Amino acid sequence: MPARPARGSGAGRTGEILAYILKIHKHASAYFLVKLLYLLDYFHGQEFGYALTDLDYRQYSFGPFDERIFRILQALVAENLIRSHVNYAASGREYVTYAFNDKHLCEDMEFKNAHMRNIAIGEFLFMRNYLHELLNYTEKDYARMVERILKRTSK
Repeated sequence: MPARPARGSGAGRTGEILAYILKIHKHASAYFLVKLLYLLDYFHGQEFGYALTDLDYRQYSFGPFDERIFRILQALVAENLIRSHVNYAASGREYVTYAFNDKHLCEDMEFKNAHMRNIAIGEFLFMRNYLHELLNYTEKDYARMVERILKRTSK
């Protein structure tokens, strides 16, 4: 599904969407974020014919992924819009989560106007509504949903 062309600066459309996700979800890993982006792209593509992001998903062992997510997240950290935090799993494995920088906290429309120059208002409203619904699911729900979508699209 084609991505809508980016119009501007910084981390681009995908970065703006990631910052907004972290604004409303508080913190998440890159793997969780890319699953959310994939679902947003899928549902937006079904309704409007193009993806919200410019990610090129590849199937990995834990679902769809695009390694560019790390560069986009680092650009957002460098812009001081989000921050990263190193965590350790019970097994001792290190992993990074990302969180929104609270100094930019504001109402949704203020955020859209200040930080989302590449996202049209209709796209923002679609994304906001779907995100609030998607964020109520559990990690297992995401895995099942992505698996069903991948099976449907690979036929």
